[in-house]
Amino acid sequence: MPDEPMELPPMPPSKWSSGSLRITSWTICASEISVRLGISPDSEYERGSLSSPRNPLSQRREAAVWILASGLDNDRWPEEHVAELLRRLAGKHDAVASLAADCKLELFLGFGSKNGQGGCALPSALLREAGDLGLDIALDLYPRAPDDHAGPDAATDDPDRPDTEAGWDGPYYRVRNDDFEVRFLLDPYEDLDGVCNADAEVLLPDGSRWGATILTVDEVGRLMNRWDGTGEALGGRYFSCSDGVIVRSAGIAGMVDVIVGLLETGDLRHTLERLD
Repeated sequence: MPDEPMELPPMPPSKWSSGSLRITSWTICASEISVRLGISPDSEYERGSLSSPRNPLSQRREAAVWILASGLDNDRWPEEHVAELLRRLAGKHDAVASLAADCKLELFLGFGSKNGQGGCALPSALLREAGDLGLDIALDLYPRAPDDHAGPDAATDDPDRPDTEAGWDGPYYRVRNDDFEVRFLLDPYEDLDGVCNADAEVLLPDGSRWGATILTVDEVGRLMNRWDGTGEALGGRYFSCSDGVIVRSAGIAGMVDVIVGLLETGDLRHTLERLD
C-alpha cells in the first residue's frame, strides 16, 4: 500500500459513501484493542455498557465494539475509504493478526444513491490486502430510505418530498434530506426493523438540535414488567422518561416517519428536547 492517500475525482452529489474499521469482541475489551493496535479509535464501547449512553433504559451491549473512521468526506468513493483505512494499518499486520482469533474484524462501508442507481468497485489489490489482514468487507447499500419500508400510502408518493438518504456513519445510523437529519445511536448489529428503544438526535437547517428517547409501546411494557421484579419505578407501577416519545411500531423507518410528521405539523419543537 502506498504511503500517499488514494485520490479520485469526487462522487456526483447524488451519491455518498462512508467507511470505518469495526472490531467486535466478546472476550477482549475495547481499551485493549487500542493498546494492541497503538491507535486511538473514533468510538469505543465496552461490553456491558449501555447501547445509548444518554438513555438509561437502553439495552446493554453483549460485546465490545471498537470503531475507527476513515476520516474522509462522504463524497469520496468506497475504495478510497478502504485504501485510507488500510494505509492507517500499515506496519500493524502482527497486531491485527493477534486480534483475529478473538474478534470480528470488518471494513464497514456504506454506499447510497438518491435515485437508487449506481454501485461501486473495489480493486483486487485492496481486496488482497484486506484479506491478508483477515478483514471482512461489509457493504451496506442504501438507495433510498427509510420510506422504502413505509408502505404505498407513505409520503414518498408526494413528488415534492425531498429525497432521503440513510446509512451508517461511524456509530450512528443517519437519515437525512434537505429538511432534517436524524442520528440514531445503535448497536452495530441491531436489526433496523426491530429497533424498539433508541436515542435520536434531530438536526434542523437552522442549526438547532433536538433529542428524544424513542420507545415502542411494547418496550415500555417490557420495562415495566422487568421493574416489577427489580423494584424500580415503584415495582413497575409507572413509567417516566424526561425526553421520551412513545411510538406504536418498532423499526427506524416508523420512528423517522413520526419525526417527519412532527416536523410537518410543527409539533417537533414542543415534543422533543432542545439540546443546544
